[in-house]
Amino acid sequence: MTTMSKLLSVLFILIPSFFYAQSNGFIEFETEQIHLGKVTKGEKVDSLFKFTNVSDEDVVIELVSTCECTKANWPKSKIKPGETGEIPFTFDSNEKEKEEEISIDVYLKNIDEEGNPVIIFLYYDYQY
Repeated sequence: MTTMSKLLSVLFILIPSFFYAQSNGFIEFETEQIHLGKVTKGEKVDSLFKFTNVSDEDVVIELVSTCECTKANWPKSKIKPGETGEIPFTFDSNEKEKEEEISIDVYLKNIDEEGNPVIIFLYYDYQY
């Protein structure tokens, strides 16, 4: 195996982890992608994202942003280090005409070590 092919092999292994594993240093999700499966037009589907505060400070979720087809709830109180929580959501298929991947954006009040706001991108998809 040439040096170039070894390098390409390593990149094919590492690159997907940069796109799918978001290390934000505050909360860790059991999964960042949920597949709702087959959904009948007009159906409402409930699901949730579970997480743990993996930091050594309290975490506060300031906002969870969704599209018109999704209603989400989130903990409004501080999440202590080591505590778990959930972001339940309901997908209303009446609001969509085609299959797609949908983003749920989680904004923390916490600031990262570089002084930036922490935003976590979660996704779900479905099939008609």
